[in-house]
Amino acid sequence: MEVIYGLLVLGLAFFAWRYFSPADMRLNKRFLARYLKDTVGRGPSKLEITRLDVIRQPEQAEEKVYFAVAAIFSDGTEERALAQVFYPLEALLAERQKRHKASEGDNSSTLQMSGGVDYDQSVPEQARRLKDDPLPDLREEAKVLAQKSARQAAEIRQLQAINNHTTLFPRFVAYDTKEKIAVLGGAGTMRLDKMLLDRDEVGKEGLLMTLLVSLAEFHAPTEKLTPELFSAARLNPALMREQIAASFAGLMAAGLPLADSELLSLAVAAQTICLVGELPAGPKLAEASPRAFFVSTVGDYKCSPVDFGGVRQDISLLDVVELLCDPVTSLSSTKERTLMKEYLAARGNFSADFDPLRHEQVLWRLAVYYRLLLLGYLCGQFLGKRKGGHDTAVRLSVPHWKKEAISPCIAALDNYLAAMPELAELKRILSPKMASLLLKLTGK
Repeated sequence: MEVIYGLLVLGLAFFAWRYFSPADMRLNKRFLARYLKDTVGRGPSKLEITRLDVIRQPEQAEEKVYFAVAAIFSDGTEERALAQVFYPLEALLAERQKRHKASEGDNSSTLQMSGGVDYDQSVPEQARRLKDDPLPDLREEAKVLAQKSARQAAEIRQLQAINNHTTLFPRFVAYDTKEKIAVLGGAGTMRLDKMLLDRDEVGKEGLLMTLLVSLAEFHAPTEKLTPELFSAARLNPALMREQIAASFAGLMAAGLPLADSELLSLAVAAQTICLVGELPAGPKLAEASPRAFFVSTVGDYKCSPVDFGGVRQDISLLDVVELLCDPVTSLSSTKERTLMKEYLAARGNFSADFDPLRHEQVLWRLAVYYRLLLLGYLCGQFLGKRKGGHDTAVRLSVPHWKKEAISPCIAALDNYLAAMPELAELKRILSPKMASLLLKLTGK
């Protein structure tokens, strides 16, 4: 038995070393030479590796880490690639460590304060659990590893299918199942939202227009590509009604008076928007805000998303709205609609049976839907009241979603409503309420 447990200790120690070693240590010249070669078949003589600043929620486990690789060869040539390093047990281990800390309770704090810590907190949770029977945990890890590995394999197949239809994502090169590293074609290192902040209006619109053409190409092969994508839960009229109702609740929490009769009228008036949820599904990105794209600063400023595993069957036009209506773009509603028309024209070039005029109205309704949700969320976060009556003091994890974004959101929403006669009742009720909220914000 001692021998068995000794082997388990060695195995766990090796696993912990491999698992918690910085991912770029595995992205060495020997590994990458299998996939990146010069014209005579030699691997790189030098590597430059940059970790991409991918946004994630604070509570979200970091299962996938992305690195931009510049491989420099002895003949002076260079090749760029993107590496996705996959940690299938990250969420499981994070949850275990959370439970372990909770179980320590006050005893742990007392020991630490007295200097008598009973374990080194920098040591992984796997090494500390050896005082207990590790076999159940090992079986759980094996099960999770098998499930996550199967999912990753499915995501790789999805990326290959996407590559066959569009050039939006980096091309698939190889996937090392042992190291859990996917090697893709090159991608930029600068996040689009950060680049937009440093551009003037002309430069900003040029970047967005280039990306919109790529999105049009991605969305166009609906009939061919959609069946090859994950069929996760998608937007539908019932969900849209529920989300819009939650947005109105956020506005009320911010002090916007809405009587029951007005809420009922708003729900009826918003039904036109919710009918958009009945549109046929097409390709949809996991997220299409400017935070989700990385820009190549070499060459044509190509924008690429990296989360190929999150692509699903949903309403494709949501990608356009998420991109253009995000607060970081700081576009006027007039400029948003101009760029929407440019997208629709590009989409028509890729799809002979695409009707730009009909889909323009759909985009406008989705823009109203997005603005309603954004306004309700921002107001609920920054202008709402706690149970004790105090103002909320929050810091959102979403960059650029600040209190200052409320006023432009109100202006854009009012502008869209004014341009859509079918939403006249929505405007009649909401516009005076939003005007009073705007006065409250600006103090004018």
